[in-house]
Amino acid sequence: MEKYTHLELTIQYVFKANFNDSYYLETVCIELKDLEKDDLVWIDPFCGRSKINNTSIAVKSYSDKEYIIFKKQGDKIQEFKHPINFTLICSEDFNDSLLLASHITFRK
Repeated sequence: MEKYTHLELTIQYVFKANFNDSYYLETVCIELKDLEKDDLVWIDPFCGRSKINNTSIAVKSYSDKEYIIFKKQGDKIQEFKHPINFTLICSEDFNDSLLLASHITFRK
């Protein structure tokens, strides 16, 4: 079985009136080996596009079956545990009509 090698962040604007309507901004790939440290490595899921700048994520662990990611917003930290093929979505208000969203996926 091929090993997962990177975390893919797909950043886009999503229209609040119709969640099926989105505007792609960019895709960023982060090597998982760069995130495997003794301490958690916090990254910006929006790659500098956020107006709020208080959201970070960190990969706690991953395997061929599941992953655990921490999401920090201000002082609040949430833990997400999902199957490895599940796309985690971080989002926040961008303006009155748009959300800023990041789709986070493990890739081989």
